[in-house]
Amino acid sequence: MLKAVLFDLDNTLILYDEMDFFKRFIPRITESFRDIMPPDIFPDKLIVATQSLMRNDGSLLNREIFLNVFTADYEEHRDKLWDRLLRFYTTELDSFRNLVTVPAGIETVFDILKRMHLKAVIASNPIWPREGQIRRFSWTGIKCTFDFITHMENMSYCKPRLEYYRAICEEIEEKPEECLMVGNDLVNDMVAAKIGIKTFLMTDGIKHDKSSLANILKLKRKGIPDIPEPDFIGRCSELSAVIEELTGDIRS
Repeated sequence: MLKAVLFDLDNTLILYDEMDFFKRFIPRITESFRDIMPPDIFPDKLIVATQSLMRNDGSLLNREIFLNVFTADYEEHRDKLWDRLLRFYTTELDSFRNLVTVPAGIETVFDILKRMHLKAVIASNPIWPREGQIRRFSWTGIKCTFDFITHMENMSYCKPRLEYYRAICEEIEEKPEECLMVGNDLVNDMVAAKIGIKTFLMTDGIKHDKSSLANILKLKRKGIPDIPEPDFIGRCSELSAVIEELTGDIRS
């Protein structure tokens, strides 16, 4: 019985050239921290701290792992650095909204979720603070009250760790087999199938995310092991029919 749909964000619900985005994002955020951390140091600190989250074994929240690395040698400014980061996402992140488009059919998808009373989850890799995740989803223009949003302040794992998906299921109190994961990454998103979550590989972002989906599909054809086969593959405009099919199976 389908009870919840989990959505990735980047090149799933918001489509954009990630390389171009970060070429603009990094200088802008670096300037915002100039008075605390030198511009020649800040970018590397931010990147290394973010990458460190991928190694989190669940012992600490991602926020704490991030801050431990990000504020190394700047411990006296720990709280100030965190507050500045949140302020940047609150006041300046929306300036990048013009770099993003949304996939056709997204409105219908969320209309169906509401009509069928299905739970909705933002299951984007929790390397952003809560404010960053919410702001980025708002760029879709969709109004939705989510049952859970993964971010660095409430998660202790990142994709593709199975513990990440187990934590979501526990939080929303649904069994994995009652959930559908929608994402564009064959590894990070489709790995959810390993714990019984149904998967939909969304292809709208291929032209934007050349390095992820296109290359991973190429690896798949070469027989790279341990990559789960998606239950469904298609564009966002085809997702509504999949959701209706899954819930139709319930009611038939």
